[in-house]
Amino acid sequence: MNSNETVINTVDRFGRAVRYRRTVYERHLPDRPEMADYLEEAANTINDPDLEYQEEPDNGEFGIRVYYKDGLGRGQFEKCLLKVPVHYDHIGGEVATFHFTRRVGRGEIIWQRGQD
Repeated sequence: MNSNETVINTVDRFGRAVRYRRTVYERHLPDRPEMADYLEEAANTINDPDLEYQEEPDNGEFGIRVYYKDGLGRGQFEKCLLKVPVHYDHIGGEVATFHFTRRVGRGEIIWQRGQD
């Protein structure tokens, strides 16, 4: 398997390329098997989020953005937000993982839908 093979290729709301490499996805899948059913929703969360957070200050060209989107979960995840952390460098973004959560993490709101 190619280490650059991806399960998600998308762009964020600024048009920056974001990918989720298959090797990283498969490493997290045993702990979060629900991810297999939500790849399209994770891509949608990146390119059309409800909320964008910054958990720690950027370091020059590098930074982490955490994207959240509501209303994508089904069943036990129906009342949860989908959380997708993305690590950026000068080339683009890499998804670290994604999962459902009931609350937004700590940090600074960078952008929120409806408050443009």
